[in-house]
Amino acid sequence: MPPTLPDFREIDRHLFEGWPPARIENVHGWRSALDGGVTRRPNSVWPIAWDGAALLDRAIDAVEAVYGSANLRPCFRISDAALPGNLDARLAERGYGIEGRSHVLATSMDEASARVRDGAEIVLLSEPSADWLACYESGLARESDGPIVRSIFGRIKHRHVFAAAVRGSTAVSVMLAVHTGPWVQISAVRTLPAHRRQGLAVGVMAAAAAWARRQDARGLALQVEAANAPALSLYHAAGLKRIYGYHYRAKA
Repeated sequence: MPPTLPDFREIDRHLFEGWPPARIENVHGWRSALDGGVTRRPNSVWPIAWDGAALLDRAIDAVEAVYGSANLRPCFRISDAALPGNLDARLAERGYGIEGRSHVLATSMDEASARVRDGAEIVLLSEPSADWLACYESGLARESDGPIVRSIFGRIKHRHVFAAAVRGSTAVSVMLAVHTGPWVQISAVRTLPAHRRQGLAVGVMAAAAAWARRQDARGLALQVEAANAPALSLYHAAGLKRIYGYHYRAKA
């Protein structure tokens, strides 16, 4: 049976917990996440619940006030499961533009690929090492974003591991696996440019899948931008398939 909209909302609840923001404001049931402005995921409204106590425009006004006070632009994460159902259309009417079109991919543990690149040393760490952080943070837009991302890692309450492919005692391909509910979700994926297209990320993904099996997880899940063709190729090779899409509506 294909997933339903309630299934999508339940998956989103777990995805939200895997990358926890510094602060969450409840605005009429919406989870309004606020962090340091690094990436949209912890700096956007996740409308996976709605109490209907206010007119929609008043609720949007309240969100704009919350984000304005934090010096952040209002941004909503929109999927077919967003509540209420006319939210996307109303945001568009208010001048919110679409950006960051993305997919949620998932696979059952039975279907997750176990392929490991021969000769790759894969390690699982309870805390990110200095070279793990250096690999991941090499892809951030600004050096000042590093401490903000590290604070996100420090707020993760669920079981998690920092996986890496190591060459010459240095992490050259990394990812984070977090066990939330029935899922192990994958994020913070990065491979240093000189080591790409060598199968290292596939090996790290396989190690994360093996760890997920040991947690008795039901499956793997992750979020990826629709325009990120190399990442989509990697995840499809690992057995993950698109289950639904989403985009962001952000105020100019």
